Amino acid sequence: MKLLLPESIGSQRFRQDLEDAFENGRFPHAVLLEGTSDSTLPIAKLLSAACVCTDDTARPCGHCAGCKKALLDCHPDISLLSGEGGARSFHKESITFLRSDAAIRPNEAACKVYILADAQNLSEQAQNALLKTLEEPFSAVQFFLTAENASALLPTIRSRVQTFRLETKISQPDSLSKTLCEKICHGDEFGFLCECAQLFRDKPHTDTIFHDMILLFRDALILRCGGKPLCDMESAKLLSKGLTKAKLFSFVRIAQEEQNALHRNANVPLLLTHFASLIFSGEE
Repeated sequence: MKLLLPESIGSQRFRQDLEDAFENGRFPHAVLLEGTSDSTLPIAKLLSAACVCTDDTARPCGHCAGCKKALLDCHPDISLLSGEGGARSFHKESITFLRSDAAIRPNEAACKVYILADAQNLSEQAQNALLKTLEEPFSAVQFFLTAENASALLPTIRSRVQTFRLETKISQPDSLSKTLCEKICHGDEFGFLCECAQLFRDKPHTDTIFHDMILLFRDALILRCGGKPLCDMESAKLLSKGLTKAKLFSFVRIAQEEQNALHRNANVPLLLTHFASLIFSGEE
């Protein structure tokens, strides 16, 4: 059975991966769509429509009763749960409701569909509750999770879902990220922390900085290995000259772990101070 996805959705590879899984009968019971909320939620809804569509050749057909109800957000077998309130705003009670509701047979469609939007905001208790559901899935139940960053979810959750990443246009790191890279290359921990002080009350900007640092460390590593950087050539060159491959590997991991801690609502000043101590520790 063919999956119909508009060409405006993601890259050709993104669409092809989804279509191949759907058409070959390998569509997992739990799918994670990684990307910005305004991009992944419409895709989750479209895939939900495909799940309740009754057409025998291509889905979603857009014409059957199932598709029409799904696209109007009124299908009784499609439930949308959201954590749009910010970090840890997606509580265990929502997952408890989901689990009890999933045990009930579908009303009209062949399966029930649950969309967990902004899953990066699931509390740890909610994720642990969800894990039990993913490990022991009910028959005729489909899950679609959306998250801006899959790494914000517990590794145990990520291991139980199939992730499809929605590629976006590569953005260039902001000026502060580049300045911090210069401080790292010069071994200037004090200067690094002074620059970080402007982030202490700005969690969104801190998140951006961690994202940029991961990209810059990665690009420097790519350059070290003979490849071509994807973002900022100047910063990548500076980092690759001053840091070993082992250091760069370590820095990518450290930045990812610190960003995950930020998503779990860690104290920003303490987090940045800890980040600096790890970066300037001299260990590989």
